[in-house]
Amino acid sequence: MKPATTKKVLAIGLDSAEPGLVQKLIDQGSMPALARLRDEGKWLRVVSSADIGGGSVWATMMTGDNPGKHGFYTGWPWDAKSMSVSRATPDKLVPFWRDLAQSGVRVGVLDVPYSPLAGLSDGFEIIGWGPRGVEAKIVAGPARIEDFLAKEFPPHPYYKEYLDPANPGHTRMLERIVEASIKGATARGDLAEALIKDSDPQFALVVFHETHFGGHHLWHLWEPDHPLFLQAEFPKPEPLSTGLREIYQEVDRQIGRLVDAAGQNTSVIIFSLHGMQPSGGVAAMLGPFLCEKGYAHLANRKSSAQRAADVFGLAKRVAPRSVKRLYYRLIPGSTAMVLARPNVLPAYDWRKTRAFALPTEQHGWIRVNLQGREAEGIVPREEYEPLCLEIEEVVRSMTNDAGQPLARNVIRSVARVEEAMSLPTPDLIINWQDAALFSPLRIRGSSVESRTVGQKFTGQHSLDGFGILRGPWSIDGCETVFAKDLPELFRKALTD
Repeated sequence: MKPATTKKVLAIGLDSAEPGLVQKLIDQGSMPALARLRDEGKWLRVVSSADIGGGSVWATMMTGDNPGKHGFYTGWPWDAKSMSVSRATPDKLVPFWRDLAQSGVRVGVLDVPYSPLAGLSDGFEIIGWGPRGVEAKIVAGPARIEDFLAKEFPPHPYYKEYLDPANPGHTRMLERIVEASIKGATARGDLAEALIKDSDPQFALVVFHETHFGGHHLWHLWEPDHPLFLQAEFPKPEPLSTGLREIYQEVDRQIGRLVDAAGQNTSVIIFSLHGMQPSGGVAAMLGPFLCEKGYAHLANRKSSAQRAADVFGLAKRVAPRSVKRLYYRLIPGSTAMVLARPNVLPAYDWRKTRAFALPTEQHGWIRVNLQGREAEGIVPREEYEPLCLEIEEVVRSMTNDAGQPLARNVIRSVARVEEAMSLPTPDLIINWQDAALFSPLRIRGSSVESRTVGQKFTGQHSLDGFGILRGPWSIDGCETVFAKDLPELFRKALTD
């Protein structure tokens, strides 16, 4: 087949790299490779679907669609047919590089989060080598790449020997995270360079996860004086000799070597789809609040399966750390997810529930129990829009005891019930203020008192990302690019 293009593009994603931190480190001389690219090219703001959910941003980038269409927004999406949640899979996502490959462009892709295999017959694609989670399955193609990976490159050091899920926030675990992140970034650079030299792709996309994983666990050490980290019940770990700065520096070194290997005539983009900021954990008051207001009702009687799940969940919470360590060491990740599923969503009485909170990793998510969409829906279609407006007003009025608003923004996924009938995402999305992330939280005028969960994650996703371009990119005059438009930007760089 005649090559579709003689031009080359190198795209390097820095998962959840915070634009403000990158700018600061560049200005301090700590990221010389990015400084050189910025000086030779252009800095951009990148806007994604992070306000809908952090789990959606890579699916938005790889498909060129918004979450309302591609449907991927979280690790535990709602299934209206079964009235439950299940572990997300990317099987229905179609990445843009599949079309590139079918048009004759040789493609190489390394570790794009939540990506399915595109079935490349040339080039390379690897998923899960250095994953967001610690137990993703490593898959690769074509067959020779799978063999090469198995023989030449061991798994990323994020795997179990470096992590201790039973003892989060402990100084030694944080040291292991830094160590694994720095070693992993170096190994990722080695792997990416070897793959690029071997396959010579015309379009290469390499994603560094180390900025993401490090940011979630180490942000309290970067901004130790942030009010969220000064709470009385918040852990106070000892300072570390190395941390986020060193992780970002190592990623910068690897970017420099990959850009140099690609050559001066290759168009380069370094980007993040969203950033990172301080977190006090995940707000947990929305479900109980909706119950108190009468929108949702818990089931009075639980099934035997749910009672067993409750016992299992309690056992995990009260088990000694030694038992937890053994559990996480022996139980495969896929099995752990199956065991966790019954405890992810409360047992609701669907005959009385009009709207309910979905499990979330950051934002507040509300789903309407809509007739004709949910299998047990009770809200008539004509009541959908008034109900959404009513709940939006109630949520916007939520404050803590000091009168500080809890909601920064409330997003309606769709405006009309006709659009809602096929909506895979939540109907309302709440972006919380920092005031919602303090523990304990008391809501003014409510009996609900809650504490955040997942406090081991001291960094949460901020909404904006960034891009640095070098080369003849066709966006003169633009200062902002949308994640869903990146596929078209890549195509133009290869063909214009």
